[in-house]
Order: sequence, then structure tokens, then C-alpha cells
Amino acid sequence: MNHKYVVIDLDDTMCDTHHRSNNFDFDGASDVEWIKYHKDCDKDVPTEFAHTLHQHFKYGSLVPEDVIVMSGRSDVARTETIEWLERHLGFVPHLILMRPADCRIKNEILKILWAESIGIESIGTVYDDNEAVIAAFEEKGVSCVLITDSTYNCNQEK
Repeated sequence: MNHKYVVIDLDDTMCDTHHRSNNFDFDGASDVEWIKYHKDCDKDVPTEFAHTLHQHFKYGSLVPEDVIVMSGRSDVARTETIEWLERHLGFVPHLILMRPADCRIKNEILKILWAESIGIESIGTVYDDNEAVIAAFEEKGVSCVLITDSTYNCNQEK
């Protein structure tokens, strides 16, 4: 297969989640708290990486048909996510894969399962903030870029 997709994560890769994650109890949150956490994504601000992506779309060096979003974010926030992408990036990717609400699989396992269902050989590059996800894709021979606050200087107070 010649076509290569760009796979991009959402939270803390394209979306700065600090406003909703700073005081969130990731280990002890109830289902209702998790739903609110994910739905509050509409208040996320774009990272510098997202601004860079927007420029690539604006000038045609990247097209939505080439982009797959793979996110550990719950699909209960699909509508908010699509609206956020349209508002901040001006596009909706070819495919948006989001964690089913009742799924507790680790991100690195979930994303590899998705990639294998698509055809891992069709993925050119993965952009993610999660080191375990990056390691899992690199183990499969996929080119990866670890996005960190220092990589693209997320919009947060230092």
C-alpha cells in the first residue's frame, strides 16, 4: 500500500488539557466525573503543535484525508471533539477513533489494535504525547514523534 496516514493524538498533543486535568483524580473518578472531564474538552486550547498543523492544512501540505485521530478520550465527547477540531483547526480528519465509554484498555494497546485493524503498514507517522504509545508504534516499525510541552511549548503558564 502506498498511501501513508498521519496518526495524531488529541489530549496534550493537539489540545492543551491542563485546565481540566490539573485537579482531576484520575484514579478515583466516578463514571459521571469522567464524562464531565471528557466533555469539558470544548474548553481546551490548541497547543503550538495544533497551530503548526493548522498551517499545514491552510497551505495544503497536509489534507484531512491523510489524517487519522486516535484518542484515548471517551467517545461520549465525540460531538464536542468534532466541533473543537472544526473551530480550532478548520478541518475534520479522515477518521476519528475514540475510546468506547466502557473501555479501560491502556492507550498503547488500544491504539495498536486500531492501527492493526486499519493496516499498520498504511501509517506513515504517529504524533503522540504518551511515551508508551510511541514505544508501541516504534516496536511495530512506525515512525513517531513524541510531542511534549517543550517540543511545541504548550499554551500553559510555566
